[in-house]
Amino acid sequence: MTAALTPVPKIQFFADDGTPLVGGKLYSYAAGTTTPLATYTTYAGTVANTNPVILDSRGEANVWLGAGPYKLALYDADNALIWTVDNITPEEDASLVTYLPAGTGAVVRTVQAKLREIKSAADYSTFPNYTSNALSGGFFTQSGAVIQRMTDRLMVGGAVLNDCAFPNVYQDWLTTFQVAAGLSNGSVTSATSAVLNTEEEAGSALVTGAQSLLSPTAGTSTIASSHFAVNNNTTLATSAWALYAEAHKINATTSSVYACELDTRTLAASINPTPFQQGNVIGLQIASGCELSAVGQFDASCAIQIADNPKKFKVGINFGSASIVGTDGITGSGVAIALAKGHQVAWYNSAGSQVGSILSNCAASANSTNLNFTDSGLQITNSVGNNISFFASGATAANYFTFFAGAAGTPPTISANGSDTNVDLAFSCQGTGVVKFGTHTAGVVAQAGYITIKDSGGTTRRLLVG
Repeated sequence: MTAALTPVPKIQFFADDGTPLVGGKLYSYAAGTTTPLATYTTYAGTVANTNPVILDSRGEANVWLGAGPYKLALYDADNALIWTVDNITPEEDASLVTYLPAGTGAVVRTVQAKLREIKSAADYSTFPNYTSNALSGGFFTQSGAVIQRMTDRLMVGGAVLNDCAFPNVYQDWLTTFQVAAGLSNGSVTSATSAVLNTEEEAGSALVTGAQSLLSPTAGTSTIASSHFAVNNNTTLATSAWALYAEAHKINATTSSVYACELDTRTLAASINPTPFQQGNVIGLQIASGCELSAVGQFDASCAIQIADNPKKFKVGINFGSASIVGTDGITGSGVAIALAKGHQVAWYNSAGSQVGSILSNCAASANSTNLNFTDSGLQITNSVGNNISFFASGATAANYFTFFAGAAGTPPTISANGSDTNVDLAFSCQGTGVVKFGTHTAGVVAQAGYITIKDSGGTTRRLLVG
């Protein structure tokens, strides 16, 4: 327990000769004015003193101040001014102590009002009680919400070690790390607010959350974190990022690093999405237009851009073996990328010209064609999975078909090519099937020559032609 010096229980004044100021008069005004401002006879503040207060035979009076601030003027019994003191505030009760913040537009406030803007668990006897009392129950000013405002800059956690000077003299751990890595200044140097975990704690530096439980109407959006960048400099070619993240793996001892992980969970069945039906449980949605009017807007460049900065990725996009419904990467199949009719996968040369593409312009499901790479070769099937054609593979393949398109007036060509000097072109039929050429016309024609072929046994034969 600690003790405090007792305040003066009664106010007392003296004349110049040291005798009590009997009959003296104490006037009270609002600070800086001559507008009378009441004082009170007791702490309750319910009964006002006369103004002026007339001092008794001991030069004393009961004078309790209100919110103030006050200007007090002391006169003797003959109305001669002794002194005037301005801007007097009570010192006993935080609700009565006032102050004027610095800055343009500042208004006089009580210390109690200022202290009540920030609440902590230490303000209450139990933590659950703190939880129920800390919230005002309002959200907007007119509904009684307590609004916290902090000007200039805010440093939290490990960031408080940064002196926020330019250049830094005292640095936080992130600034020290970034400067050592080669940056001229750390990111905190230009940050309005920085939240860093401390060097004693390796947990999350910042956690945000939002729940829709108390949303007032259907269709209300609940957003845990919103980021906005407006690149609106009219004189300089500036850049803007609404969200920027880095992940550094410093040594082989550490495990994985992720610049960003997006994770979902649903306890209700989700929509099976297509390019014409959006899903309702989505790991990442990238949109263009910001939900504003399309008038005056242009199309964005791309939804995802993978760049070297200056190092490269070993794989651009990697799907986990069991990440897609329908397959575990060993058996089954599932849709990893869904495209609409007319969407193509395209390749470009260094000049920016398209040099290749894969495209589907099929409109009817019954007419669809599918490519399937199997252990036996390349399978082309129809909509129900029946083979249209099959290109068998082989570990010892050396000779192959080449297909040439013909110009106008010239037939297309199927050519046998490979590593052998002489490569036959073989047609093999299943069972007793035979090779068919054109249509048969009965009649007798004069022999004009022959075409050399081989039968299925490899024996050379000659076909007469007329």
